[in-house]
Amino acid sequence: MKHIITLCLLAFIGTTTLNAQTAGCFKTISAGSNHTAAIKTDGSLWAWGDNSFWQLGDGTTTNKTSPVQIGTATNWASISGGSTHTIAIKTDGTLWAWGWNAYGQLGDGTTTQRKSPVQIGTATTWASIRGGSTHTIAIKTDGTLWAWGDNEFGQLGDGTNTNKNSPVQIGSATNWASISASYSHTIAIKTDGTLWAWGGNFAGKLGDGTVTDRNSPVQIGSATNWASISAGSSYTIAKKTDGSLWAWGYNGSGQLGDGTNTNKNSPVQIGTATNWARISAGDAHTIAIKTDGSLWA
Repeated sequence: MKHIITLCLLAFIGTTTLNAQTAGCFKTISAGSNHTAAIKTDGSLWAWGDNSFWQLGDGTTTNKTSPVQIGTATNWASISGGSTHTIAIKTDGTLWAWGWNAYGQLGDGTTTQRKSPVQIGTATTWASIRGGSTHTIAIKTDGTLWAWGDNEFGQLGDGTNTNKNSPVQIGSATNWASISASYSHTIAIKTDGTLWAWGGNFAGKLGDGTVTDRNSPVQIGSATNWASISAGSSYTIAKKTDGSLWAWGYNGSGQLGDGTNTNKNSPVQIGTATNWARISAGDAHTIAIKTDGSLWA
């Protein structure tokens, strides 16, 4: 789960007094299940929240109720929080991870927990990352897709249900553009605007018209105008290039937003508005912003 936004800390935590150490603006924020990680405009890394599994990366298991800087590096570029692990990329294209590693979701070739950031391999071509609950998905600068960690439901997409503790390439395509991962499924968009999904398919959250799990990517419909995606725990939200909003999967709490509580196993348009700008799916609720800056939930 990831949100890219620039926020001054004063507004973010709602305080009126700041010390010199924590003052500043965040440019990238990502929320895990119970922890948050962020990067400031100066490239420094910060984290707070639950730290039971070292997911903050400060070398302790002490929870933090306010942001603490993680290390001294100032070249962090992007970050994504999983359930109890965190993945990040530096400006030099290197990949780093820390936290719980029971399923190999850190990708360091082990299942050993890491208390602070460790580099994953030696590649300097990592472009984007997303942490699922206990698995991780990433795209390299050459457009290839990689995955590692928990694979019980086929959420890695490598055609197996075997966990992987280091990155494995998924297929041979070199046109992957964006990715989103949640508890047991993964959603992705290619540069041609096509939509793909794999993993657990409870309540039809893959959107292929079935409730059958998939352990390799399957194309969802034939549309070529998908723009952005967000995977919730048991459902998926997406936006097309025309600004329309779509959703599918579990709808017991009304998280699809179609005015019902009926599950959908293929994408359904939500309303008729064509000015949706940003979307984010949670466990059982959805938040979105329109192009006019208004907030919807």
